[in-house]
Amino acid sequence: MSPTPSVLPINPGGTLPPDQVLSRDAVIARYWEALSVQSIALLAPRRVGKTSIGRKMVAEPPPTFIARLRDLEGMQRASEFVKALYGDVEELLPGSTKFERRARGLMEKLTGSVEVTGFKLQIAEQDWRDLLDAVLHDLDHHAASQDRLIVLFWDEFTWFLKDMDGTGCGREAMVLLDRLRAARQKYSKVRMVLTGSIGLDEVIRGLRRQGYGNDPINDVRKLTVPLFTAAEALDAARGLLTGNVLPAGAELEGLAAHVARIAEGHPYLIQHVAQVLKTERQATTDAADRALEALLDDSSDPLDLSHYVERIGFYFGEGERVAVLALLDAIATAPSGLSMDELAAAAIEIDRERLLYALQALRRDLYLDRVDGRHRFRLEFLRRYWLLERALVEAG
Repeated sequence: MSPTPSVLPINPGGTLPPDQVLSRDAVIARYWEALSVQSIALLAPRRVGKTSIGRKMVAEPPPTFIARLRDLEGMQRASEFVKALYGDVEELLPGSTKFERRARGLMEKLTGSVEVTGFKLQIAEQDWRDLLDAVLHDLDHHAASQDRLIVLFWDEFTWFLKDMDGTGCGREAMVLLDRLRAARQKYSKVRMVLTGSIGLDEVIRGLRRQGYGNDPINDVRKLTVPLFTAAEALDAARGLLTGNVLPAGAELEGLAAHVARIAEGHPYLIQHVAQVLKTERQATTDAADRALEALLDDSSDPLDLSHYVERIGFYFGEGERVAVLALLDAIATAPSGLSMDELAAAAIEIDRERLLYALQALRRDLYLDRVDGRHRFRLEFLRRYWLLERALVEAG
């Protein structure tokens, strides 16, 4: 593990160097263990730390792994994806004679172009399938020759699929998913990490509405990137506050514990509260509470919490979206949550089966918890934001 600097820079929203990714060693170790067996999907809302975890893993892989990360957000075609993958292969396989022979062979029949070491590889929109198989074949061969595993981190893979579908390339997305699944079965030295801030199951469900009948991720272990535990949140708050807000000591310990508690283990929120305390040169629990309240009410949405409202539309059709928003509105107004009987009495226009499905999806995607049969917001600060954003009044 990299040494921790004595004073960590506070960096909400910025790219964190690997040695500044706090309190993630345990979860990263679990991910490497899972990758020794199979590919994985890492899913969580924005700002929970998926990208930072991926960058740290790529920067500090165990000796038995080779890892590369590619951000797919903004891509809309499978050919773009394959071109990017070829760029990664150029770094992984410099001077590979076998790779160059295969690439030159493909070049004879394809059109378009992308630079590969020393020559141009021609790529046509319709021929990305051959290129994808060629690159994964060579990656597998290269990894086997070194007795290692190659891990390809594809950040925002789910948004990439959603954008493909949204631009009329849903069929192409289906083919890509099938090709990647086939590759995982065929190439035992290649692992894939599929990340996303919208759910993979929900994206595939949208493709199924267009006739897609396959289950392309039944071989992928789906994991939710967790928030910090109480101990991890305290370590992170202490690390950010020490030297930036207060020197080490009993006063700092009390403030760090308070910041960790009100942030509820959310890494991004800890960063933001620490930043406000540093900027305003205040070091009290009251100042931390005011910082949180201001962040929730800021029209610029520094915590990116509007994502929780917007992505409801990605998971549910228009009619269901309205009902699910009403469901969340009802739960937000009840600090202790609502039971199924209370939800049934809330006049939400959704039948019981769709209600059960919606509640399950919302629990899986970190909106809700179910405690003693009552459904409530998992994060109190998200509930408070929801009340503000949706102009709701808390019940009695």
